[in-house]
Amino acid sequence: MSPRCILVLLCVAVAVYKPVFAVGTPAGTSIFNSATVNFELDGEPGTGSSTDQFSVAEIIDVAVIWQDAADLETASPDTNRVLTFLISNIGNGVETFSLQVNNRAPDTDDFDPDTARIFIDGNGNDLFDGAAADPEYLPGTNDPLLDANGQNQITVFVMNSVPSGQANGVIGGSQLLALSTTTGAAGSAPGTGFAGLGDGGVEAVAGATSADGNAVGRYLIALIASPVTLTKTASVIANDRGCDTPPCTPRPGATIRYTIEADVTAVPVAALVITDPVPANVTYVANSIRVDAVPQTDARDNDPGRFAADTVNVNLGEVTSAATYAITFDVTID
Repeated sequence: MSPRCILVLLCVAVAVYKPVFAVGTPAGTSIFNSATVNFELDGEPGTGSSTDQFSVAEIIDVAVIWQDAADLETASPDTNRVLTFLISNIGNGVETFSLQVNNRAPDTDDFDPDTARIFIDGNGNDLFDGAAADPEYLPGTNDPLLDANGQNQITVFVMNSVPSGQANGVIGGSQLLALSTTTGAAGSAPGTGFAGLGDGGVEAVAGATSADGNAVGRYLIALIASPVTLTKTASVIANDRGCDTPPCTPRPGATIRYTIEADVTAVPVAALVITDPVPANVTYVANSIRVDAVPQTDARDNDPGRFAADTVNVNLGEVTSAATYAITFDVTID
């Protein structure tokens, strides 16, 4: 075989070489390879070479990892409960990812959280510091741009509300998804190529994660909120100096009106009774109990109000609809 033939064979070998894409090599990197030949022809030395060059394709891969150490304990209902996630670009190029929340996944949880909002860690401390420091995510406006060889990860917060009526010990899942914004890449089969859509115009290739990733954070109902909250206030409505337009001075002989607002938020509740012992140094004003401005008698009878043993009692019984009740009664300062 002549030397000239050897040179031709070497050129063919270089031309059909197919590189193996390694995730560690940055997308768009040019790889050069040269083959040389040395020979003698009619006693004279000669040489030849052939060089091949290709650019490394962009592999699109992303990992989403739930960061909370354990199920996030919460109450039912509850609001603005924040789960923490880490999104990492594990490909080899610069990639933008859109974010979504799916509260209906997984199907094995007990309830679906709702009103999901996404926030981006703005100061890099991995803690949610409120919208002023950690801006809310707006699709298409502040999609995370992650450089596999620079800033390749970012912390993201998912804020949900927890619906009422959930039993102690049940689990609710909230799934965060990160999807490549390269056209057609997210969800495609691993190895699918997208000509010209990678960094610098190289080919983009969906990696093992199919160019998207997801993780599920979990809420645990462990802090059952009271279905009824009480708010109590007092005002002076009259005194012995002729003050009949509140506010008046709370001096001996003045009449004090106590107001209790009972806010029932989780229903149904049964055997709902509100009691308020009359404090020392005041005297209860007979038959002054009102429920939503309706007068009550002090005796045990068919109305909800009762006064006995220096204690105001209001028996609301079973409450099947969320409501707020206003209860008032009067005392005079001894």
